[in-house]
Amino acid sequence: MEYKELEEWEAQEREKTESAFNRILNKPEMPWEDRVKVVYPELSLEKPYAYRQDLGIPIRLLLPFYKQLVFHIDSFKTKEVFMRYHDALKPEELARLYCRGRIRFLLASSPTEYAGLDYLDPILQLKPPTVIRMRALIASAAGSWAKLDERQKEGERIFSGKVETKKVPGLYESLRRPKESVEGHTISSYINLCCMGFEDLVKEVIKLNDPNNAAKVLIVYDSLLVRPLTTGMLGQPQITKEFASLARELKAPVSKEIIFPLEIGRVLVMWYNLDFPLKPGLEYIEDLYKERVMDSARKLLVALEEAVRERKGDEALERAEDIREVLREAQEAIKAKMEKYRKWFRVALLLAGIGSHFLASPPQVGLLTTLGLSVVSLLSNRLVELVSSLRTPPLQTAIWNFKKRWDKVRP
Repeated sequence: MEYKELEEWEAQEREKTESAFNRILNKPEMPWEDRVKVVYPELSLEKPYAYRQDLGIPIRLLLPFYKQLVFHIDSFKTKEVFMRYHDALKPEELARLYCRGRIRFLLASSPTEYAGLDYLDPILQLKPPTVIRMRALIASAAGSWAKLDERQKEGERIFSGKVETKKVPGLYESLRRPKESVEGHTISSYINLCCMGFEDLVKEVIKLNDPNNAAKVLIVYDSLLVRPLTTGMLGQPQITKEFASLARELKAPVSKEIIFPLEIGRVLVMWYNLDFPLKPGLEYIEDLYKERVMDSARKLLVALEEAVRERKGDEALERAEDIREVLREAQEAIKAKMEKYRKWFRVALLLAGIGSHFLASPPQVGLLTTLGLSVVSLLSNRLVELVSSLRTPPLQTAIWNFKKRWDKVRP
């Protein structure tokens, strides 16, 4: 796509963001779900839909279980790298899935950041929403553009020119502009967390860490606490266990009182094994999607989500047991449909209900405890306050643990 066209598109995105912000500002009674619809009006989202937050999770694995997938399109340097992180699917294949409503993506950067990446033209020609729109949601939480701009200046002062690409985990080296990408992501995480009510946490992280370690911690916090509500559009987050365990691996000298304050979950489904073919064709995926047992699984995922959002813990647990049984049937349907495939990998799924209901009494077994992460609930009250003030519904998080490392089976 020509640079001038990308510039015009970027200007349009900023206008749409401003317009959306004006419609959702100073409306505390507006549910977060309605705010998302205002910000992303062209995306017709159908439940259950998943937020493929971690690109290590195969698209083909999620499509049979969800009506739609939401994920980001990054500015990868080459088509080969792009396909490696998108389940070996070509840009034109993803564009077709987008047009059919099976996936919903947004650009992870401003349109001009994709200049010269001609291989992405099938996607860029669709002019999907971009990450710019997220600013409307963040600014509405902060209460004004001025407060967001103030946070941006603070983030730039703290991190500009001080974050080293190779010292921050992520895909940055594979992107068109690595240095600018990691720095921009860090500053964005700083802004998001401060505006969404985690300013005290951010200050403590920065006080106890050098810029590189602070960047690591803030990006993880932003990814798990903010992004599912904004760029994830309230889709059920899907992450790998490796990503969820990143905080433990950071070894940043952060005070124990603020280590990963994400203990807001309760285990709803215990680990179970699920076989799935490595690279089934999309036509087989669509055949499987139409199977009666998969339709039942999707309906139960919706019921589980509704129970979690309504803070009905016992009912959610019952729905979880139903899903366990249905997915056992689904496993057999997958094997029958895909028997021609011989390459399989083992995965496990954990669903955790996330919401203020589960903060009333600290759960004995929680999301991060299950993963072996250190947990202290010092900020629990702050998190409850945030969820309540923004009227954001609780979310479910699916954590996929690949028995065989996905890096080894990628095309």
